Amino acid sequence: MTCISMSMANPDSLNNHSTPMAKKANLARAEASNSLKPHKEIFEFALNASNAKVETSLMIGDNEAADIQGGINIGMDTVFVNHLEVVPTIPATYTITHLKELESFL
Repeated sequence: MTCISMSMANPDSLNNHSTPMAKKANLARAEASNSLKPHKEIFEFALNASNAKVETSLMIGDNEAADIQGGINIGMDTVFVNHLEVVPTIPATYTITHLKELESFL
């Protein structure tokens, strides 16, 4: 499985993450794709940039409107990180409350 980070954050701050997952991540910047989440173009850009396939990728996010809907728009399985324990309004493939829970199915 390929880990892709799609962020509008400063690329230097993304590159300085020390977690093993972050070190392996391919970083896709929104402005390079000329698109923003939840539009599928940014997801297509990220998949192409990392030579990943939608069938073997997973959108992980804490924003239902951008992250989960974006994953759904391209046909990708999704994980909603519901750390605020809100009532979900968009059905994700999986829902977790803490990132540590990802270990159980990755």
